[in-house]
Amino acid sequence: MTGRIWGSMDKSILRSSGGTTIAKAAQAGLGLLTALVLARVFGAEIFGIFAYATATAMLVSIFTRLGFHVQIIYAMNRAITQKREGDIATIVATGLIASLAASIAGGSLLYSVLFFVPEWQMAPALKFSAALVVVSALVQIIGGAITAMGKVVLGVSVESVFKPVLFLIGVGIVLLGASPEEIGYDGLLQVFIVSQTLLVAGSTAVLFYWIRKSYGPLRWRRCIFWPGVREAQPFMLANAMLRLYQEAGLVAVGIFFLPVDVALFRIAAQTSALIPFGLQALQAVFRPRIARRYADGPAERRELQRELTHMTRLLAVLESPLILALIFLSPLVGWIFGEEFAAAATLLTILSVGQAYSILCGLNGDVLNMTGRANIAARWAIIALVLVVAFMWPFIQIFGLAGAALAVCVTRLIWNTALVLAAVRHTGLHTTVAGRLAVLERVTGRAEPE
Repeated sequence: MTGRIWGSMDKSILRSSGGTTIAKAAQAGLGLLTALVLARVFGAEIFGIFAYATATAMLVSIFTRLGFHVQIIYAMNRAITQKREGDIATIVATGLIASLAASIAGGSLLYSVLFFVPEWQMAPALKFSAALVVVSALVQIIGGAITAMGKVVLGVSVESVFKPVLFLIGVGIVLLGASPEEIGYDGLLQVFIVSQTLLVAGSTAVLFYWIRKSYGPLRWRRCIFWPGVREAQPFMLANAMLRLYQEAGLVAVGIFFLPVDVALFRIAAQTSALIPFGLQALQAVFRPRIARRYADGPAERRELQRELTHMTRLLAVLESPLILALIFLSPLVGWIFGEEFAAAATLLTILSVGQAYSILCGLNGDVLNMTGRANIAARWAIIALVLVVAFMWPFIQIFGLAGAALAVCVTRLIWNTALVLAAVRHTGLHTTVAGRLAVLERVTGRAEPE
């Protein structure tokens, strides 16, 4: 029976997932390599301040990208289906322009913190806030737009491969002429901004070249600018919670603890990020597929359900050795990064449990976003954000540094469970590794996709 199921499954899913999985694995590996290099070469304090600056910028950029990283995928596929290819350039330009304006405003607001708490130990990390937020947001939007054009692996690689590789090359170049102490966190942040600016400029030029080549002359239609901005809002937190939890936890650690503790949390978060790379690969492949197959009627929706279940199960099996290793062999982090990072083992175990649960829950948020229920996913994302902030203070007071990781983990468990139930209730699609469960049908009152 199993052979027939896999034999009949669309082989294009496996082919598309393969390249994207490699790109996401590269992202996790390169992220870990970057942390390892910076921690070993520059030490915990400098690395902690650099990590805090980039994490804070990334946290702000989650809001200033305004949801366009996902909305562009949805809007471009809809425009192609409706034979409105001439609107594609405007759809992409809308995302870039609106996010650029919002990022400058958000980064400037973040920079203003320097004037209110100049003595704060992490204040120096905010001096490049505006530039950091801008490049962080635009890289994600450009990656989404390239993915929407059918170049999934390349779109994923913009952030997962090109971004860390350019940064590491930049670090290598500056190390040729200066010592780590002379470079400091200021130099690292400047290298980051320059390398990401080059990435944004180059990938934007290539993107619009492809749009012109595929869909004709570039046109600007002002009448769809504001509708596009409004449509993007429900996508603002969509698919951002994996990153949001990680960065929110690190920002909280920077408020309550020393730069060295920030470095410990960053190492644990970056290592636990090895777990969801397969899930992120499935997201990139399945987003357009969910949008199209769900819109094609009941028969296609039942086929989509089958694909979701089997791909989630395959992912869980493939990820299980890594998950078990990170949970039960976490003390090895001290051997890999150095003894000053040994205390990150407990944080790694806690964060890995939350990441593992995300794997078991599958593409719950993507099902809601790509079936026109982005407002529901956004509502739960906001609730989850409120929860992680609410849990952070009491958990830190009780458990210390581990409390920040525990707040992230507990919130992730609650949020994923809520999204699973919402997906079944509003779409009839079961996203977990267990497939269709009668208990979920009784709780939600929904038996199958309409």
